[in-house]
Amino acid sequence: MSESGLTNPWEPWQRLIDSIGPDYRTVPFRARDQAKAEIDDLDEEEFGLIASEARAVASSLDEEGARLT
Repeated sequence: MSESGLTNPWEPWQRLIDSIGPDYRTVPFRARDQAKAEIDDLDEEEFGLIASEARAVASSLDEEGARLT
């Protein structure tokens, strides 16, 4: 399945965590959970600002980096 066809937006993040190995997963899992909670607390304006910054970063990446982002 292509990245754009994912039904779970956290799946690429989960695959990255899985690739790290069991001894090092605690920190990324904690960071993922904290990010999810913080995103839920954002209002529309804050979310828009973050999305704008993310688009600017993605546009500065090469094709592969942009696809992964």
